[in-house]
Amino acid sequence: MPKAIKEGYLSPIKALTIPLKLDLSAVGQQAGDFKTSKLGSALDPYLESIVDEMVRVASDRKIVVFLPLVKTSQKFTELLNQKGFKATEVNGESKDRAEILRDFDSGKYNVLCNSMLLTEGWDCPSVDCVVVLRPTKIRSLYIQMIGRGTRLYPGKTELLLLDFLWHPAHLIASYYCRI
Repeated sequence: MPKAIKEGYLSPIKALTIPLKLDLSAVGQQAGDFKTSKLGSALDPYLESIVDEMVRVASDRKIVVFLPLVKTSQKFTELLNQKGFKATEVNGESKDRAEILRDFDSGKYNVLCNSMLLTEGWDCPSVDCVVVLRPTKIRSLYIQMIGRGTRLYPGKTELLLLDFLWHPAHLIASYYCRI
């Protein structure tokens, strides 16, 4: 990824870590990563303050948000819409998934929330902000999430990466990104 950015094949990345005191101590582990089923509960108390930070630093961006659970993704979408974003949510059960993705791509929405559905095989080059609200210890998964915003697009100068979680993956971001 760093070489592709340096050679102009991918968008430069500006990482912004926004400190929240997220307590993951009650979240168990499974297969070397956090148990997804418990992550939503750990994240819930922080969702409103995360939206407030997004209003402050990314209200003019086209954003994809990665969340741990469908119910957390749906709740976060509601909060974003209450704060003036045009947000939508897509998940594996969405019957109108293709339409939602087309509408996001065309600009009907400026925020697309998902519960790990869009980590690979989805491409929307106009995304210029990625919000990682899915803690992970798996480097390749973190890089996949970041990668959704690194495609080149006319007028796009950088990808803004918002990381609210301080899990070890933020160190990965600093390795790959211009901070």
